[in-house]
Amino acid sequence: MNTNPQPESLDRKSRGFTLVELLVVITIIGILIALLLPAVQSAREAARRAQCQNNLKQLGLAMLQHESQHGFFPSGGWGWHWAGDADRGFAPGQPGGWIYDILPYIEQEALHEMGYGESYNDRKAAASTVASTPLALINCPTRRRAQLFECHDGGGWIATNANNVPAAARSDYAANAGDCHVGNPPGPDSLADRDDPAF
Repeated sequence: MNTNPQPESLDRKSRGFTLVELLVVITIIGILIALLLPAVQSAREAARRAQCQNNLKQLGLAMLQHESQHGFFPSGGWGWHWAGDADRGFAPGQPGGWIYDILPYIEQEALHEMGYGESYNDRKAAASTVASTPLALINCPTRRRAQLFECHDGGGWIATNANNVPAAARSDYAANAGDCHVGNPPGPDSLADRDDPAF
């Protein structure tokens, strides 16, 4: 009879993961990730497309609300170098474009009314604030997120009736402004007078 038996744990060879087994497991995990990643990316892109379509629907509804309240669709304004003016209402006397005109109908009434009843210089400052406020609704998430963009020449965005801003918000959507030309807009001096009878 053996009086000094070896413990059972010493008889067995100590067992752990070999390098080959570890490499096999890592390879399998890598293959699974490679298979799942395109599906995840596709699901994210589908969600972004759905958001883009929802944005278009909301903008369309806002235009219909504008038409229902005022009797006409939003105009294209006086051109890209003019900002919206809260004192000018919604008629052809409004220098701002269709996005400015529908702000009250996309839950941005406070942004639309900035500068209302203020001096011309205060309205110019308010117009700059509006121009430098990015809105998620007017950007398609498939293309880009809502953010400010610097002008290519580095000079910022300059409008006739707004202070210069180093970067401005942009939209991914466009609208047909119709076939009617507003005419020659007034110069900045006439805009300083809110009671201009021409509007």
